[in-house]
Amino acid sequence: MSRIVLRSQVGLDGMLRIVVPIGSAEAERPMRVTIESIPTETAGSTGYTDWLDHIAGKWQGEFERLPGLTLADWQTPSN
Repeated sequence: MSRIVLRSQVGLDGMLRIVVPIGSAEAERPMRVTIESIPTETAGSTGYTDWLDHIAGKWQGEFERLPGLTLADWQTPSN
């Protein structure tokens, strides 16, 4: 069986409730469950900002532009 990673949150009652979809092929087999808390992220290190830091400067190649449109078309609101 491969490793399954689930994320869940402890409820206000202090109980962690999870449902793990193992499958009937794994019936009657012993399993190990490990529970660890995840460190809370600070405002400066969210997943999104980490992703942006990872991809910044990675683009290689030319940008594709739609035919017939100029920069002025994007900057001027149309009425």
